[in-house]
Amino acid sequence: TPEALAYFASEVNVALFEKYNVFSPRETQARSNVLYERYVGRIHIEALSLKELGGTVIMPAAVNWQRQLADSINATAMATPSSDLSVQKEYLEEVVSSVCRMMKALDQLCALCDASATKKEELELNALASWYCTEVIGAMNAVRVESDHLESLVDDETWPLPKYRELLFV
Repeated sequence: TPEALAYFASEVNVALFEKYNVFSPRETQARSNVLYERYVGRIHIEALSLKELGGTVIMPAAVNWQRQLADSINATAMATPSSDLSVQKEYLEEVVSSVCRMMKALDQLCALCDASATKKEELELNALASWYCTEVIGAMNAVRVESDHLESLVDDETWPLPKYRELLFV
């Protein structure tokens, strides 16, 4: 994390590395910069991957499941008008609500990914890493939370990815 990376090039460590001829102060700073760049690069790639996965795999499956539920409720209501469909409607409302939250979380992640180029120009490397740590990873976590919730709601045949429980028992 950026918090841990900050200690690498701290004055104490720079002096320690120099005293024992491990790195010169310039080498320590250069290595610190490389570590920050690698951190930012990895988080950026993970964010782009999650954005792609969420938008092209998870959302279509969730929306498809939402449509299937709505079609099923409508067909049942037409076939048996006196049926109590309140439980099915509540379930559909939960799916719709989770889909909406997932869309908002993906929109936030997309906005942050789009803003990353500007942030890279505006911020020092350590501040950029901190921004990725707090803002981007926070947005990624929001996507993950909704994705996990949708995974528990969407039918196994409709969900295109292995579910956690399937991974545990493979």
